[in-house]
Amino acid sequence: MLRLTAKFFILLGMTFCLHAAQPLFQNGVHYVTLNLPSVNSSSSPIDVLEFFWYGCPHCYEIEKNPVFMSWLKKNSKRIHFQRVPTSLGRKEGEVHARLYYVVESLFPTSSESIHRSIFDALHSPGKGRRLLVSEPDMTSFFQEKGISPKNFKEIWDSYGIEIEVNKASVLAEKRYKITGVPTFVVGGRHMTEPSKVSDIPILVMLLDFLVEKSKGNRLGLHTSTK
Repeated sequence: MLRLTAKFFILLGMTFCLHAAQPLFQNGVHYVTLNLPSVNSSSSPIDVLEFFWYGCPHCYEIEKNPVFMSWLKKNSKRIHFQRVPTSLGRKEGEVHARLYYVVESLFPTSSESIHRSIFDALHSPGKGRRLLVSEPDMTSFFQEKGISPKNFKEIWDSYGIEIEVNKASVLAEKRYKITGVPTFVVGGRHMTEPSKVSDIPILVMLLDFLVEKSKGNRLGLHTSTK
């Protein structure tokens, strides 16, 4: 009897360990691993791309979420976070993609606060809302930030901005075939979106999991595909 009881608890413990070994996040359920090579070298930070559109309310929700923003700040040396604007075929999305790179060019050291002000302007309720799709509206917006209409126009029409917009389009439409925003790609291979989990804190856990998974992949370590 004692021998049977001991065996039962050993089996129970083994079952518990097997369940504990199951990953919290599973490929095909919470994320998808693409048949693409890793984009990171063995020593570089892991790339975390967020495909977004300024006009997307879900992108705005993430942008102003303190848990997500805290995770980015905490992991600034461990990951290389980059937003990638995508139009999803919308005319206003094409304008906003260009707007993103104009901000990056005009405000190299303070772009984060400008991006946030664009999100705020697009999602403010009532009369405070600004669509930022017409040249006069955008010119006025940048004048409020200290940029002259002439300077804004020069950057807006520049070849450098055109190159960045085209590169973003290739990433979204050809490499990753993005169909909705926000979409995250970690390490160039693992793709997910907020709808795959219950809330943003869980999304942050998932992104953290995919960063670790990407580190294991590039070091040639075996990682479960589940």
